[in-house]
Amino acid sequence: MGKFESLVMRALIFFFAVVYVFELARPVAADTGVFKAGRTAEGNAIETSTHSVTTTAKRILADRDDRPTATCINNGTVEVWIGSSSIAASLLSFGFPILSSSTFKVNSLSAPIWATTASGTTDVRCVSGVTQ
Repeated sequence: MGKFESLVMRALIFFFAVVYVFELARPVAADTGVFKAGRTAEGNAIETSTHSVTTTAKRILADRDDRPTATCINNGTVEVWIGSSSIAASLLSFGFPILSSSTFKVNSLSAPIWATTASGTTDVRCVSGVTQ
């Protein structure tokens, strides 16, 4: 190997070593999942709640900033309609249906969730991950 090739080889090795060191020195932060897909906080405690949902709108998940996740199950025999409105007619028109024995999961939502039925009464149970 000639003098020129040896100089080029050393320059390349130096370049890759500098790039490698700067990549290692870059600060690394955990992604909370707010802007990019990544790890989401699950909370460090849980809260459970049971709700008897009827034809009147009922808040099943309260407005909480410390609730990163929640899972609810329609534990009854009647279809439940959920949404952000506290008006039962609006939930029936624009809400999302949760069939009997079905679950739904909420991620990174701090707003309240309301539920209603078209007729009858059903049991909805929720478990929330909360940060304390």
